[in-house]
Amino acid sequence: MAEYRLYRVDKEGHILEAAVIVSCEDDDAAIAEARQYVDGVAIEVWDRDRRVAVLPSTE
Repeated sequence: MAEYRLYRVDKEGHILEAAVIVSCEDDDAAIAEARQYVDGVAIEVWDRDRRVAVLPSTE
């Protein structure tokens, strides 16, 4: 299992708060986990120094 960091980011791409750490089998599982955090702000999914995905805001 890998540890992924999920960051809530504003429209300018600034991090809003500390990362949520999730343990997932792979990138797809981490992206699926991150979807629950999308609620008006975008979520960036990171694996160490590699950005895995950006999930856009629902607004």
